[in-house]
Amino acid sequence: MIASKLGKRAGWVLAIWLAWAGVVEAQEKTIEILPHIWTVHSEGGPDANATFIITDQGVMVINTRMTAEGGQHLLGEIRSKTDNPITHVVNTHHHKDSVLGNSAFKECPSIIAHLKAQKNMETMAELEGLKNLTYPNLAFDTKVELTLGGYLLELRHPGPGHTDGDLYVYLPTWRTIIAGGLVFNKVIPDTRDSYIDPWIDALQEMEDVDAELIVPGHGRPGGKQIIIQAKHYLILLRQYVNRELDKGYDLNKTVENVTARLMEKYSDWAHTERIRENIRRAFIEYTAKRET
Repeated sequence: MIASKLGKRAGWVLAIWLAWAGVVEAQEKTIEILPHIWTVHSEGGPDANATFIITDQGVMVINTRMTAEGGQHLLGEIRSKTDNPITHVVNTHHHKDSVLGNSAFKECPSIIAHLKAQKNMETMAELEGLKNLTYPNLAFDTKVELTLGGYLLELRHPGPGHTDGDLYVYLPTWRTIIAGGLVFNKVIPDTRDSYIDPWIDALQEMEDVDAELIVPGHGRPGGKQIIIQAKHYLILLRQYVNRELDKGYDLNKTVENVTARLMEKYSDWAHTERIRENIRRAFIEYTAKRET
């Protein structure tokens, strides 16, 4: 039984790090992060992590990869481990790296997302000509609680953050959070659709949850420290940009100055090319707030 193994969680956390020790750049690997909970991860690649939870009653899949082929590969990984029905697919937000694999799971009776993520997927498909996108058929506003195989699974929308339609999945029995796009572990985040102040608040909410294992949307799983690190990056981004605004600097000068400061601290994170766009996004957000 799954429950009989939960007391061994500390050993499983160690096993995660040992399993990832041999992963190299852009290599995909499927890791059992806890008994019956698996994450498919591409080290250094653009694809989002996908996680699946196997229970006696069925399987929940959280995010489906960035291509139809990736979704089929994910389905194959699941089928290599269980023949149990896939009862739930969860999209943590609308970005393509998390939803284009939905087509592999179109027979799933429950494909779930936040209301705004569902709408964003429809808009994205129209603008980009994504004719074969499989959409969520269930959407919620604030929180949904599901029971699968006797285990409680909570889908929570903490407000806008990485996008306006984010959710994370909390597994209280396992004291685990599947964070989706809200957490990037040692990866500079994608802020093109972001709201920085509410994102910081969302990360604080997650930090306060009774959990010890965090599966990020990008990067390797870890403990609460990966939430704290992600939050601290956004806090510094906000702080540095507001200092430049206080001095009356324009966008170009702000980007130049803040890029140098953030690179001093985060040069070892993946996707440092995003820093300049992060600063532009923050500049727009905080300039607008000063004008209201």
